[in-house]
Amino acid sequence: MDGEYLRRATLNDLQDVASWIGSARECELWAGPRLPFPLDVTLLPARIDFDEARTFAMSSADRLVAFGQIVPKALRRAHLARVIVAPAARGRGHGERLIRLLIAEARQLLHLRVSLNVDRENVVAIALYSKVGFHETERPADEPDAHGSRYMELRT
Repeated sequence: MDGEYLRRATLNDLQDVASWIGSARECELWAGPRLPFPLDVTLLPARIDFDEARTFAMSSADRLVAFGQIVPKALRRAHLARVIVAPAARGRGHGERLIRLLIAEARQLLHLRVSLNVDRENVVAIALYSKVGFHETERPADEPDAHGSRYMELRT
């Protein structure tokens, strides 16, 4: 899409993302079962490893529309985490564009594989990840089991 670009996220972006999450279930879909809801924005950066992970925001027409992280793992694997699209921007292709941009970033970082966890009930996200080329596979030892999630990988 024209005018979309990926950039390093800021703490202001993270505050905006927190405002998109209105329930415990939405929080779990975004960050898994370990992040408590309601979100405490003062503790959120530490809880999601904001500074340690590569944290990105995607803007369109200078508006934040999506957010995601790349967490480096063993054996040159990049793990996508905390992927979300703004509620008002969903259904317009931003999620697919974000995933493709994160994959491109992982390739630039010389990762050989890209992985993610997705809630088993999130059929829209599963369909998106499958469309982009992810497939369900066995969870590696260094990837903790996220209750109720599918582990998916893409070989870059």
